[in-house]
Amino acid sequence: MAYSVSDVAAIGTNTTQKWWIRTGLVGPRVRLPAMLFWAVMLLFSAQRLCIYLTMHDRFRGVSARAIAGSFAIGLRFDAAIAFMLSLPLIIVAAATPGNVIVNRAYGWIVSTFGGVAIAVTLFACVADYYFYQEFGLRLNYQVLEYTRYSAIYRTIWDQYPVVWASLATLIFLSAATWALNRWGLGQPRRSPWWQVVWPALLIPVAIIGIRGSLRNRPMNSSAAYSSDSPALVQLTLNGCYTLRDAVYKHAHDSNLKDIFALLDDAEALARAKQLLGQANDQFFDDADNPLRRVTITGRPRNDYNVVLVVLESTSWQYIGALGGDARLTPNLSALAEQSVLMDHCFSVGQRTAQGLSGSLAGFPDLPGSGVITRPQSEGKFLTLARILCDRGYSTIYVHGGQPEFDHQLAFCASNGYDRCVFEDQLPCRTFRNVLGWCDEDAYNSVDRIASETTDRPFFISLMTTSFHRPYLIPAGKIQSVQPGHPKALQMDAVHYADWAIGQFMAKVRQAKYFERTIFVFTGDHAGGFMQTPVVPGGSSRVPFIVYAPAILGPPRRVPAVCSQADIPPTILSLLGGSYEHCFFGSSVLDRPADRGMALIQSGSSDLMLVKGENVMMIPPYGAKCELFRLTLPMKLDRVDLAIADQSAKAKEMTRDATALLQSADILFRRGSYNLPTTRPAPKAEPAAGSPKN
Repeated sequence: MAYSVSDVAAIGTNTTQKWWIRTGLVGPRVRLPAMLFWAVMLLFSAQRLCIYLTMHDRFRGVSARAIAGSFAIGLRFDAAIAFMLSLPLIIVAAATPGNVIVNRAYGWIVSTFGGVAIAVTLFACVADYYFYQEFGLRLNYQVLEYTRYSAIYRTIWDQYPVVWASLATLIFLSAATWALNRWGLGQPRRSPWWQVVWPALLIPVAIIGIRGSLRNRPMNSSAAYSSDSPALVQLTLNGCYTLRDAVYKHAHDSNLKDIFALLDDAEALARAKQLLGQANDQFFDDADNPLRRVTITGRPRNDYNVVLVVLESTSWQYIGALGGDARLTPNLSALAEQSVLMDHCFSVGQRTAQGLSGSLAGFPDLPGSGVITRPQSEGKFLTLARILCDRGYSTIYVHGGQPEFDHQLAFCASNGYDRCVFEDQLPCRTFRNVLGWCDEDAYNSVDRIASETTDRPFFISLMTTSFHRPYLIPAGKIQSVQPGHPKALQMDAVHYADWAIGQFMAKVRQAKYFERTIFVFTGDHAGGFMQTPVVPGGSSRVPFIVYAPAILGPPRRVPAVCSQADIPPTILSLLGGSYEHCFFGSSVLDRPADRGMALIQSGSSDLMLVKGENVMMIPPYGAKCELFRLTLPMKLDRVDLAIADQSAKAKEMTRDATALLQSADILFRRGSYNLPTTRPAPKAEPAAGSPKN
């Protein structure tokens, strides 16, 4: 019988296929986990490509070579998750007898597992895409924080394509399960026992892939820091990988030494003391808390009222007086021009909990969950309210939202506030958004509370809500800034928040307490659509406005670098007298300009220190540090560290930043960021003015 060329080729092909099948290299024990692995890898790469194409402006100025490198390095993070999802199938394949593998029920069980893994990966990629779009970061510890609050689910439902993402996930689940069952199993129906060798050999390969390294330490996110572009660093990472990292750290309460290269504890505390101490400070000889000190303001004590407003998501981009869009906040910009304006102020972090830690407690916060959300802070944390409460002030915390949000009630009620007013107790209530009552209601409530507090001076802290997704505002209050704009909702929300400020200030100027009240406005963190492109330091710039014309005199700008941690000591300086504290800040108005600095901790990744025009960016896990020169409002130029003096400056700033963060961690873990009653207090100066409104 004669064979044609095509017949011979077919016979050769079939013979080769049978050899691969006989060896088990393409048998169901290997084929199914391999299909799952490559499906997951493909999804991650496709998502990374979608981010790059749809948010191309964020990568402006980044070379094509750097982009290609990002995609290549990203495969390492993708493989870690793909191996993690495939490992159960590899183990099952190695442990399952041959007569079970041919069972139909077994086939559907393992195929369904693979289908679920692929579908969940797709859903995570969609969620990570929108998270990156909103925050410029991959999924991280913030997800763990958000899942505790019902309002967040409502916001997600209203603002994102949950239905379409869920439908796509279900379709992928069905299609992937069918495909894995159809092509991942198949012939041979029975296999010899020795074919188990292949999946058994794959188990250590998968473990190494999950670990990502053959060295003594597993792979971490430092591998992504191959560029000085923060956007490209985050593009390189993988949302599932960073979320897995966050979950692990959350469960194991990882130490700071697992993230950054630290100094000796004694050296860190000594360096922090040197950095924070000012000429008018007298330190206690306190081994437990070397930062405890008495600050002598040199001013007579005046028990002025204080209203501290922390504005949700309000950073410089929205404020014309700071170089932002002048259309959005005309009232706040006008107020800034009539005030003492610190125009180089930076938030200590990227979430409300971190902003409150800096603004209320002068604390720079720590990686992971904000310290105010941790039970260890209850009743043991120094705040501005605690110091003023000891001075005889009525201390009141006002928030139109839920008392559980970011642990605000537990933290404030146990750390110096003698009255906390949340959503159900708010005196004025007309319009409610997802997070709580609108800003107009909050300001009207503050005015009413202030007017009724006549027996002693008051300190009122207000946390606003209106400029937050899903950006619901009462109708008829403002005209839309730019109808038809893709971000019109956000623009109108911040414009409404500004309108509420204007209404509030017009009202309080007629109040009896106005002449003796200091009004302070700051933002909790950058937020909304105008936070991009992400620039180290520049993106974290927030307002710090002090308004009290009868007390402070003519308006002026203070260009010295500062942070939210400087807000409490600056307020106390204006009140005069002496005060004991251990704040990670000092009065911006009483220190040399070159002593100013701002420590910025993103919560899970970069640590930054701003000093003058210099921004030091310190990635975690020993990745390469970078030094930038910042020109406001937000221009960043990389400094060549090959130059000797610049390299020395970078090393010095790195040690400074590390010392400050490490000292904060030490004091928090010791439970010594407070003023124990056993500690002798400084002699109190008599008040120079009436304590009443």
